[in-house]
Amino acid sequence: MGGPCRIAEPGKPHTRAPPCTDNFQVRKFMFDGREWESVEQCYQAMKFNDRSIQEKLRSIKKKEGDKDSKHGMDVWNEGQRYKSVRKDWDAVKVEMMYRANLAKYMQHRDLQEELLSTGHVEMVGAPSTGWKLKSGATVNWPCTPAAPAAAVAPVAALA
Repeated sequence: MGGPCRIAEPGKPHTRAPPCTDNFQVRKFMFDGREWESVEQCYQAMKFNDRSIQEKLRSIKKKEGDKDSKHGMDVWNEGQRYKSVRKDWDAVKVEMMYRANLAKYMQHRDLQEELLSTGHVEMVGAPSTGWKLKSGATVNWPCTPAAPAAAVAPVAALA
């Protein structure tokens, strides 16, 4: 996401959502039998079927004193270096982001509570939540009033 989401409040267009909504946040979790430092790291690695590229991305560790955003950008930059993106990436990227986030939240009770503390407010992605398809069309993560409730339903069930 490139920064925490924003809470869509009338008259307060730049209210930050909790830090847990930032895919660059470094909070280790298990996904696909491997440990990841952030959702962004996992997401970038899943763009590739080549396990050696996935492991190269997974090996990037946050350095002492670095901010989470620095680690996230290091991972993002490394993920842009390879051209062998899986052929179905446009079809599966949103699902992959959802699954990586779900894994992070399922393994961190404090992050579940942080997300649920927002109640039923609408959240929108940070400015970097859009991308271009191979066709040239621009797409953004779905941000509708119903999306946040649907996204936290599996987490809310744990409460």
